[in-house]
Amino acid sequence: MTTAIRTTLALTLVYLTTLQAFCQAPKNGEWRALDNIPYEEFIIMGHRGMGEEAPEGTIESFREAWALGLSPEADIRTTKDGVIVSFHDENFKRIIPTASADVQSRGVKDVEYAELMTLDVGAYMGEKFRGQRTVALHEIVAALKEDPKRLIFCDLKNVDLKQFARETEDVWPQIYLTSSDYNALKEWKRLAPTAKTRLWTPRAWVDDTNAMAAGFDKIAAEKFVDLDVYEIHAKVDANGALIRPTRETIRDMAERARAHGTLFEVMPLTYGDREFPYLALLDAGVSALSTDYPTAASNAVKRYYSIVEQKKDASDR
Repeated sequence: MTTAIRTTLALTLVYLTTLQAFCQAPKNGEWRALDNIPYEEFIIMGHRGMGEEAPEGTIESFREAWALGLSPEADIRTTKDGVIVSFHDENFKRIIPTASADVQSRGVKDVEYAELMTLDVGAYMGEKFRGQRTVALHEIVAALKEDPKRLIFCDLKNVDLKQFARETEDVWPQIYLTSSDYNALKEWKRLAPTAKTRLWTPRAWVDDTNAMAAGFDKIAAEKFVDLDVYEIHAKVDANGALIRPTRETIRDMAERARAHGTLFEVMPLTYGDREFPYLALLDAGVSALSTDYPTAASNAVKRYYSIVEQKKDASDR
């Protein structure tokens, strides 16, 4: 038996063990999202749209995420002529590696919208994505209007909040402004009272528990005012156990956030392409997830909800 096969079998066993344990009755009455949040309302945020599975920040990726039941993330920037678009990086080097050195050194703020729309932002992920373009905010708003159940997380990069509020007013309830700047989120709530907010924290905190605790305590001291979602990152080991932070720490944070009506969201940084990290996080009491691997996350949540429903049906017979 090859090493690859042994590894696959071991991870499959971890998944099945985690799933079996997770589907038992709550431990000592512990809060679980699956007992309190309907499946169709449970939020999974697709990092930059579809994470590692499709090009970042394109309308095609957003539609794919919505079709999976996810809420995609759009990183918002403003072009030289004032058009708000979705693009993560400060320059084009990573996303358009075949462009000239001059183009690669420039960014959204350096080009007008018409020029930006000539740039292929899909080909770096493979031929089947060739021809995809950056999406403008007005296109995102139009797509949200097609279905009021669609949500989108807009990560604030380089945008005037007043302009953003004006251009999204018709769909405020479907928009989460996301940032690491708590003051910017408070300002957004003032400008767009029916819109929502999400505070993300540095990935580096996953290896610095003191910084993570201090950052969380700072927001908790303000009672999570104007905050709808608080996000951290976590790591699980190959056995499906939460190691940084621990299950107990996550459960404590989640409970404290939930007491103020704030969703506690976690993104796994290890084994994210498998289902078991998401099951472990749900078992720890998180009320939302984010992911670079939307298919795995979606399948994990869907599988768990279906098993719970099957158990309920069996008990009703």
